[in-house]
Amino acid sequence: MTTIKANIDLDSDMGSDCDLDVDQDPDPDINLESNIFGSGPYHNIIQSIKLDKSGTHGSGLYAVADIKANTVVWKNRQNGPAELIYKHINIDDTKSFTPNEMMIFIKYGYQISQTEFVSPLTQEEVDMDYSNYWNHSCEPNCLPKDEDTWVAISDIKKGDEVTIDYVTFDNNPWECIDVCECNTISCRKKITNTDYKLKYLQEKYKNHFLPYISKLIATFKSENKENKENQTDSCVKIA
Repeated sequence: MTTIKANIDLDSDMGSDCDLDVDQDPDPDINLESNIFGSGPYHNIIQSIKLDKSGTHGSGLYAVADIKANTVVWKNRQNGPAELIYKHINIDDTKSFTPNEMMIFIKYGYQISQTEFVSPLTQEEVDMDYSNYWNHSCEPNCLPKDEDTWVAISDIKKGDEVTIDYVTFDNNPWECIDVCECNTISCRKKITNTDYKLKYLQEKYKNHFLPYISKLIATFKSENKENKENQTDSCVKIA
């Protein structure tokens, strides 16, 4: 799930600094949400996060004010992109995609079951939701709380890029990041759709995987245990 460099006038869309404290209420009353979240392409993103240019990825999301740990940073809100814009796609649907639709799907689609995906299919749809520009880091400062909510897992300073580890929610079988450029100490160098099998990541992000990824982990562990139990002694016995 890498970033497409879009022709967006970022300089005119940075907004003003704001000082929000939403960490004590992960599910705010809908009447208060307009004071916490943005509008338009920021519909699901809190107001203290804005799209800006990234020297590494082309575009990225950055804090325009300090954000406290445990603050809700993204929420799948009513009448948002997932509900009004994105397509629910069966894997067989991809056979009829145009090359451009397939490119968008590969970069921005995410899997919700073995055969089902949710994705924009045009660049216009991508740019109607700036959360598509949430870049990966192997040391993220945000993680999913559940399917509809992402939270800051550490304090985020004004000017810092807001990041997430794609392994926690994305398992698109067509996409990987051949060269990760997060430049963190724990960088995995390459990001694949089988990273969920890595034990240290399972422990690191425990309770932060979306349901479909959690099911994959559970199946992998079960199969691994079964294979070990079925192993037989292959040594040649001496009579």
